[in-house]
Amino acid sequence: MKPTRKQLTLIYLQRFAGQWVPGLELMNAEVGGIRAGARIFELRREGWPIEERRDPQHRSAVSQYRLSRPAQLDLSL
Repeated sequence: MKPTRKQLTLIYLQRFAGQWVPGLELMNAEVGGIRAGARIFELRREGWPIEERRDPQHRSAVSQYRLSRPAQLDLSL
């Protein structure tokens, strides 16, 4: 069975657990797609500790995300 975009977003964040990931990377068609923000919201609502900050390299509203602690890969979302 093919993973959902929410699952792909979580997998991507887990791959870089503890590191800040640019939101634009999560919006990639192979990860969360254009609704990556909605996937982040859903994951947070399920209890995943995802932090957000503004990218210090950009003055515009570009966000970065990270899992605040490593979590086990779970495809049974």
